Amino acid sequence: MAAEIKPAQRTNNDRFNTSKKPELLSKLEGSSDDVNAAILIPGENGVISVSDDKTVRVWLKRDSGQYWPSICQYMPSGCTAIEYVPESRHLYVGQENGTVTQYALSEDCNRLSFLRDYLSHQARVVAVVFSKTHKWVLSAGKDKQFAYHCTESGKRVGGYNFETPCTALQFDALAKYAFVGDHAGQITMLRCEVQGVQLITTFKGHTDKIQSKSFNNNVYNFETF
Repeated sequence: MAAEIKPAQRTNNDRFNTSKKPELLSKLEGSSDDVNAAILIPGENGVISVSDDKTVRVWLKRDSGQYWPSICQYMPSGCTAIEYVPESRHLYVGQENGTVTQYALSEDCNRLSFLRDYLSHQARVVAVVFSKTHKWVLSAGKDKQFAYHCTESGKRVGGYNFETPCTALQFDALAKYAFVGDHAGQITMLRCEVQGVQLITTFKGHTDKIQSKSFNNNVYNFETF
C-alpha cells in the first residue's frame, strides 16, 4: 500500500503555518534609488524612509488607505541609516559623506527641524544608534571607524579604529557594550565610557562580512550575508 502524505493540521499554536499567503496592503513609491532603511513611527500611521537618492521621506496613511509623503527632505548626500527616538521625536540620519544629522519631527509629522550635524566619519555611515540612558549617538562607518557623540554638547566622546570597514552596530545600554561587525566577518566588543573606549574581546568565526546583529537579555546573535 502506498504511503500518503497529508498536510499538517493547523493549530492555534502553529506560528509558522504558511497556508495563508501575506496580503499586500500598500506600497510606498517615490524614491528614485535604493531605499536603505524604513521604520514605523510609533503611535502614528506613518513610516520614515531614507534612500540613496539623498532624501528623507515621512509617509502618512491617508483616508484613501494609501501612504503619501508629508515630508521630502533633501540631504547633501545619500541617506544610508536612520534612528528614530519616539519620546523626543528626534531623528538621526546617517549619510554617504560620513555625517550624522539630527532632526526634530513636528507633532503633525509635516516638518523636520534641523538640530545638529555630527561629523562622525569620513565615508558612508552604515549604522546609527541612540542611547537614551547616556544621551549618546553611536555610529559606525565604512571609514573603519566607530564613534559616539554626546547629544547634549555635540562633542565626540570616544571612538575606535578598525582594520576593515564597519558593517553593523548594536549597543547594550545597560552594560555599555558596543558590538561592531566588520567586513572581515569579526564582531568586536567594546566598553564605552565617558573616558573613552575599552576593547573587551573579538568574536571570530564568520568568513564574510557581518550583515546584522541583535541581542536580547544578554543573548547575542550575529548574522552574515
